[in-house]
Amino acid sequence: MKELIEYIEGKGPLYNLNPLTKLFLVLIFWVIAFYSGFHILTLMTLFLFILAFCSGMGDRFMKQASIFSLYVIPFIFALHVFFPESYGTQYPPLFPFEFNPSFEKIYSAANASLRLYVLFCSSLVFVSTTNPLTLLRVISSKRFFGLCIPYGVVFFLLFVNRSIYLILYDLEQILDAQKARGFSLKEASWRNKISGYASLLVPLLTLALERAQRQAVALDLKGFRVRSERGNIKT
Repeated sequence: MKELIEYIEGKGPLYNLNPLTKLFLVLIFWVIAFYSGFHILTLMTLFLFILAFCSGMGDRFMKQASIFSLYVIPFIFALHVFFPESYGTQYPPLFPFEFNPSFEKIYSAANASLRLYVLFCSSLVFVSTTNPLTLLRVISSKRFFGLCIPYGVVFFLLFVNRSIYLILYDLEQILDAQKARGFSLKEASWRNKISGYASLLVPLLTLALERAQRQAVALDLKGFRVRSERGNIKT
């Protein structure tokens, strides 16, 4: 999972762009995706595929597309087909399920799926082709309207970026430990998957809290704090 979103050195048109230019283009891409219809979203999806293959990211992009298609698109279609759009002034029933598929609902679900897919894949393409350290260095060295971004904001962004990879690393370690005990979420039944997710989230949350406490102590010892007075972190 971690290799799908982490930055890897490569060659291509996306790797050669300035990080700020890529960030600006991604924001424009998001705005267009929010206000576009089905046909424009389809063209944007094809454009993302072509851009990813030209930059040597074809395999990773196909894995990202398969994950999105398996887990997100069925949920969106079920949400549009099984749930009514509005009850007006009436009170909603206790079980608000209404299996009444129509062309309008299927078209709306496809439109929402494509919009989320474009937002999702454009973000992953940006993350996969942009070195976070280079991006933060460029952002911290540039001035916008005569103002520079504070060091604390840059440090926070770097801290969050690093924490995401650490959480994904912990997740891989927990999954490997479960496989070593003979348990696999992919091969388990639906009932066992519920307990499997619980046994996955509890150690993941525990490791994240322990790491956050150690990082807070280290930051406090080095004098990096928001308040002027010294913190009082108890271990």
